[in-house]
Amino acid sequence: MIYRYTYEKESYHHIDIGSYTSYAVKVYKDSKCVEYLPDLFDEAKKALRFTRLCEALYMEPKYIYDFLDIIIK
Repeated sequence: MIYRYTYEKESYHHIDIGSYTSYAVKVYKDSKCVEYLPDLFDEAKKALRFTRLCEALYMEPKYIYDFLDIIIK
C-alpha cells in the first residue's frame, strides 16, 4: 500500500509565547487523508525532508511516531 505524505503550514496562538507558525504532516491513501499530525515542525524545510523520507521508505502511518522518536534522539 502506498501512502502520499504532504505538509501544511499552520498558525497558532499560545497565551505564553504569542502567535507562531508550525507545519503539520498529512498522510493520504488514494485521495483520502488517513492521518493528520498537527504542530509537528517549526520549519517548512524540516517538514519537507520528513515527508520525502517517509515516502522514500514507503512508511506506513502506524509507524510515524516510532520513526519520529528514532530521528529525534
